[in-house]
Amino acid sequence: MATKYNRMFTSIIIEAITFLSIGMLFAGKFIFDIHSSTFTYIIFGIASILLINIFEYISFRNFVITAIVFAIIFIIAYYNNYVPLYSVRNLLWFLFIGFSIYYSSKFLTQEKYKTRRFLGIAVWMINFAVIYLVMTLINTYAFKFYDSAMINQFLIIAFNMGTSMGLGIGIGYEVSRRYLRDANTKKVVE
Repeated sequence: MATKYNRMFTSIIIEAITFLSIGMLFAGKFIFDIHSSTFTYIIFGIASILLINIFEYISFRNFVITAIVFAIIFIIAYYNNYVPLYSVRNLLWFLFIGFSIYYSSKFLTQEKYKTRRFLGIAVWMINFAVIYLVMTLINTYAFKFYDSAMINQFLIIAFNMGTSMGLGIGIGYEVSRRYLRDANTKKVVE
């Protein structure tokens, strides 16, 4: 029987590969360009995958500690001396992602929902689409980072980024959970 850490590591690998594959389909190689604004797609996606698995396999306490560490690293890495509001925006990203992962993971790990097919895909797609849409509105109207005259275009881009991120994480989540469930069932039968 595999330990919980082996299951967690396997789950992270499956989810990360799936997420990056879906990201490449939707956004192309630009997600790997550190100078592109779409690079945050990888940062938020990989951080989310790690947080989902830490919450599910280890503990809530480690989930909170990891989320705080990720937020601090991201804020420091993307700190702009000229616009301190970027730090506030970056903190909001991780707060929204952290809270949404907590509540979505808590929902999906309930016994009655563990065997529902495609529920993880739907939950993660909705989750990240909402986060991206809300953050686009905050960036446009609260922080004035974007031109409000172009809000429709920004919302379409945000929706596409959020749903593709959620789709990649959701498909990876479903595949890894099904793989691990089947692997455990085979070992029990043998």
